[in-house]
Amino acid sequence: MFRKIRHHATSVDIIGIIYRLIGVMSKMGTRISLILLLFLCSIPFAFINMVPAFKGNMPDPLHITTSVIAVILLFLLGLLLGLKGESYFVRWYSLYWLFGLLFFGLGYATKSFIILLPFAFIYSFPLYGLRYFLNIPSDLFLVLFCILIAVAAGLLGYSIGRYCSKKTFSVTEH
Repeated sequence: MFRKIRHHATSVDIIGIIYRLIGVMSKMGTRISLILLLFLCSIPFAFINMVPAFKGNMPDPLHITTSVIAVILLFLLGLLLGLKGESYFVRWYSLYWLFGLLFFGLGYATKSFIILLPFAFIYSFPLYGLRYFLNIPSDLFLVLFCILIAVAAGLLGYSIGRYCSKKTFSVTEH
């Protein structure tokens, strides 16, 4: 008589889930993988910045650091895909942020918190720490500015990556 033993998720289980997720992502294609990667990676940054974002408080050093790291990671993502010459990046990256902006705007315009909160969580909370550097109150303009910074970071990284991938470096003796 074997009983099914319940156990809590361990790090081994979580690693297995991540490996399965990566396997599924590689089968879905790189474009969908990019969107899924952006979505999944924004969640931990959003959780870290959630409390000051909900309260409208000024961010602490932890939140500032988290947001700066998020912007750097978006830049590096663009840079790496630019170096690889992945031409789909600009279209899909822009669509990801445009999708969030449109639904956030729809939720804001209709005062529908069911639409507004999930999109604010995914698209603006990860970058809430940037409020420290901007003299903008915690409202719609901050969300728009954060999305603009995220788009600019990724596209700047991609542009630099494309430029560097096309440039050939040679060392000659004179």
